[in-house]
Formats: sequence, C-alpha cells, structure tokens
Amino acid sequence: MAKTNPHHSKFPKPMISKGSFISLGKIDSTNNYAMWTVRSDMAEHGMTWYARNQTSGKGQHGKKWESAPGENITMTMALEPGDLFQIGRAHV
Repeated sequence: MAKTNPHHSKFPKPMISKGSFISLGKIDSTNNYAMWTVRSDMAEHGMTWYARNQTSGKGQHGKKWESAPGENITMTMALEPGDLFQIGRAHV
C-alpha cells in the first residue's frame, strides 16, 4: 500500500516530477517535505525538491530562511553519505 503524506493540506502534490527533481508550487518548507519523504523511506540519493514559493524555510543552525517568490532558488537535496564518499574516492 502506498504511503500518503499525513499533512496533505500542508504539503501540496508535486506539479512536475521528472526523475529525482520535484518541483513544488507554494510550500512551507522544502526541508519539511523532504524529511517526510526520507522518514517514509521513499527518498532516493540525489532526490531534489524545489519550491517556486517557500513561506517558512529553514536556514542553518535553526535560523529562518525568508525568500520572496521568484527571487531565489529554494530547494532541498537528499544525499546518502556512503555515495558521497564513493564519489570522493573516485577523484583521488
């Protein structure tokens, strides 16, 4: 049975999905959406969530990330550390 997001009204369905790049319209936080996907075991290495309008983004160290629609790239990417280490070794 497919998992559904328990915050349906909070997290809209993706408008465009091509491979690992998911484009969202208006959303509170790409990080919240991504973390729900990761915790639901539905994320893949490199999966990226982009929002055209992010209303309550998260910056580093708990700081709030504010951005007017269309002014910045607001996105979250899921990366698996093991894959990153393999990439690093390939270039050594």
